[in-house]
This record gives sequence, structure tokens and C-alpha cells, in this order.
Amino acid sequence: MKILNCLVMLSCICCTQAAESPLDSSRYRTVDCYLDNKVRTNGVTHRTWEESYRLWTNPSKPATLEQYKEDLHQFIVLHYTAGASLRGTINTYNERGVSAHFTIDNDGIIYKTVNPDTDIAYHAGISYFAGKTSLNYYSIGIEHINPGFERTNVVFPGFSAPRKLTGSEVYWYPFSEEQFVASVAFTRDLQEHYRIPGYHVVTHADIFPFQKK
Repeated sequence: MKILNCLVMLSCICCTQAAESPLDSSRYRTVDCYLDNKVRTNGVTHRTWEESYRLWTNPSKPATLEQYKEDLHQFIVLHYTAGASLRGTINTYNERGVSAHFTIDNDGIIYKTVNPDTDIAYHAGISYFAGKTSLNYYSIGIEHINPGFERTNVVFPGFSAPRKLTGSEVYWYPFSEEQFVASVAFTRDLQEHYRIPGYHVVTHADIFPFQKK
């Protein structure tokens, strides 16, 4: 998706040295907002690495848990929520049994919803990229709160007026400057901390282009 690809392009740096923490920066604000992970109709929102490995049935499953842990944090996957509020996004996570490690609000505040150092988040779905399948097991998911595409130009509080896409009846809501700047800075810090190369920063459409555009 072209608009999220702008974030990808600005985040593409090659990393050679690990930072102390991706969360220690004056360029953005982070808030712990962990999901409760209660079992609901559509399952849990996330699982620990160990439980995820035990339940993994895909033929691509690494031979041992230790081998799997060596393969963690290979990708960053950028998403938008198709919703206009943090509360609504958290409700969607819980209702659908999905999640992201980080959720960036329209005002640029970054909410840590799943711990990337202990758990996988269910954000990638059926996916493939750079020789890996099931990218939930290998990636850090970042959601951006944004209404996404609409067929009417309804105005959401806190968001800029939607822009009609050229040659289409569909409208798109631009990312705010605060959200855009925070996302780029934070993604770069995650890359440096986990040594994730720029070509492994992708959008959902990149890892399963037929599912979400």
C-alpha cells in the first residue's frame, strides 16, 4: 500500500550495532498498555515464544526452540487499524484475537500492547516474505491508528479531512505529522536495537498482497 510504503522508505537503514533500548528517546513518547490476553471466542491476542513454538504445526517450524529464538525479530511489519480510536483498536484486538506489539495513536503516542521480548503478536496472518512463512513468529508488528479507506468523506475527530484518491470513489485519511514522525523515529530505533535491515521493514500488503491493500 503506497501510503504506508512512505513510512517504509523513510525507515530503511542498515543496522550494525545494537542500541541500549528502542524505547529510550526524546523523539517520541511510549506508554505501557498491555493486552490482558484473556481467552475469548476468537482466541488469545498473543502468546509467549515457548507456547507459540509448542503449538506450531507448520512444516517450516524450526527444529528446536533454541533455533527458533535465534530467528526472532527478523522483520518489522507496518499496519493501519482501519479505525479512528485507541479504545476501538484495543476492543478489536480483544474481540478478534489479534494484536500488535506497538500501536501508534494519531497524536504520535506509542502504546506498547505486547512485549516483543517475550511474546509473539497475532498481526501478520497467513504471510510470506524473504523465504519465511507465518511471519507472526518472526516479526514485530506496529499498528497505526487510522480510519484507512472510506467511500464517504466522513470527518473523524482529530484526523485531517480525507483525500479522494485519483480516479477512484474512495477516500484516504492522511497520517498526522505527529504520528508519521514518531513512527519513522521509532521504527529506526527498533531496527537498530534488533539489527533489522531496511529491506525487512514491510507493510501487510508486502507479506500477503492478496489479503490487504
